[in-house]
Amino acid sequence: MTKAEQLRLVTFRSKFLEHAKRCGNISATCRYFGISRQKFHKWKRRFEAHGAAGLADQPRTPHSCPHATPKAVVSKVLYLRQNYHFGAGRIRDYLKRFHRIRIAASTVQQRVRRTAAAAAAAAGAADGSSSGCGGRQR
Repeated sequence: MTKAEQLRLVTFRSKFLEHAKRCGNISATCRYFGISRQKFHKWKRRFEAHGAAGLADQPRTPHSCPHATPKAVVSKVLYLRQNYHFGAGRIRDYLKRFHRIRIAASTVQQRVRRTAAAAAAAAGAADGSSSGCGGRQR
């Protein structure tokens, strides 16, 4: 959502809060603006708690992922892949035997692929060689 759209939403929400304050009738305000009373009270609570900033949309992404692979484990996986060229199964076995870390081979493979994809995207963006045709050069 662009900043202009976000500003338009905040303005709209502040207008129906002001209208309800002037009118004194929440049901009539909700009918006039075409919103439910539940939505009205949601935005009223946010406005009272956070002011005008509370009327903006909140991000839907979670703050954290409790079952994510720890960064220390990911760094060990990438180190073993880059320096010893181990595959997913061998990295899993190595971490289990020498570091007592239990991790699935599929998780190792996902981490290696994500890192490789991110590195390729960064390299393509850095030199401007991406043509937008599946990575082929013309």
